Amino acid sequence: MVALKPLRQARNLTQEDLARLLGVSRQAVHAWEAGKAAPSLLQAVRLARVLGVPVEALLGEEASSLPLLFRAEPGEALGEGELQALAARARAYREVERLLDLSGWLPEARPFPHLDPKGKEDRERLEALALEVRRDLGAGDGPLGDPIALLEDKGLKVFLLDLPEGVSGLSAYAEDLGGVVFLHRGMPVERQYFTALHELAHLILHRGEYGRKAPERDAKERAADYLAGAVLLPRQVVLEELRPYAGLSYLPEGVLRHLKRRYGVSMRTVLVRAAQVGILPKDRAFAQKRALDRRYGEQGEPEPLERPSTPSRLERLVFAALAQGKLTLSRAAEVLELPLREADRRASAWLQEVPA
Repeated sequence: MVALKPLRQARNLTQEDLARLLGVSRQAVHAWEAGKAAPSLLQAVRLARVLGVPVEALLGEEASSLPLLFRAEPGEALGEGELQALAARARAYREVERLLDLSGWLPEARPFPHLDPKGKEDRERLEALALEVRRDLGAGDGPLGDPIALLEDKGLKVFLLDLPEGVSGLSAYAEDLGGVVFLHRGMPVERQYFTALHELAHLILHRGEYGRKAPERDAKERAADYLAGAVLLPRQVVLEELRPYAGLSYLPEGVLRHLKRRYGVSMRTVLVRAAQVGILPKDRAFAQKRALDRRYGEQGEPEPLERPSTPSRLERLVFAALAQGKLTLSRAAEVLELPLREADRRASAWLQEVPA
């Protein structure tokens, strides 16, 4: 741990100020500065954010090893200290699972390192694999609803947080911990859903190459995109929903809006899937995508989706561990990265007994 006091003073903060911003006691800050104690990795994340410095600047040599294997491409946009901080979040999540005798989930690997949807046979493999993934998720043939909640219910660890510009998501895994997906919370909900399944696709297809720079990057991204889209909108669904419009050179916006609401996908994903299964010529699908870009912006769409405002799986497990006396309130606040009072308020609201 590097010297903390000069960093605090450079921000014109007293120990009391810093303690209040972090949701800890002044005595804790004093102990850190005196070298008598050190913040946890999760506290270091918040500390770095408050002080406006990279996490690795605080952790120094402590950030030298990663307990998780990360997918290399998006990981290249983050420093080792930032990856260490993400790993700390995942480890804290696993700690709560263990308190409740629960396990994480790692999807079955189907290692196809050279799969590329440019080839017809590979597209058929991906379509078939999408149906297997839906069965694994217990989704059947209908809409997935909230894919993030589905993945969490399986035991995949999902975090919504701020990521560097240009990084929509990344994934990691460890055999003892399971799979982890990190999503940029600033994205539209439909993009979050797609990215969650995109990262799931990488965990299924490519995790044997995690932790190192993999070859054929573009082909792997195409395969993950294709599988994510096919899980959201299976081929049979696309054919049944869009066959009446197969003779047109475009898909009506009303149809795009309907499928977006029903299946939790972006209108752009509907257009891509329509081209992939042969309902719409590829050039016409991409012409409509460009028209959407001009009208709504590159990520904007009408009628943006909203996620249900319910606690995440991690929050629910933390509250359960609190109720069973297996977790202290201060540790719960640290795991959830909340001020102590806010953690107490949320836990009390979740755990209150129904009045007689």
